[in-house]
Amino acid sequence: MGLGSLPPRSDVDQTVRTQDGQTWQLRWVYCGKPNCHRCPHGPYWYRLVYRGPGGTPRWRYAGKNPPFEQASSLLAAEVSHENG
Repeated sequence: MGLGSLPPRSDVDQTVRTQDGQTWQLRWVYCGKPNCHRCPHGPYWYRLVYRGPGGTPRWRYAGKNPPFEQASSLLAAEVSHENG
């Protein structure tokens, strides 16, 4: 398999900025296993954090469940919109 045919490591489904200024992303993640028929996996939540002296941005895995209340209401609205 050539590099051109590899899927991206993740697809961003939604980016949310909370009232306290944190940035979160809901992502579908590709595992990279050649015979995986369940890719992409997820969705999983990631939080943007800044580390190091220069404030290098990094995405930190936060789990499968929404880590903040605002996400729950956003997902509920999205599901009702899809079913509506």
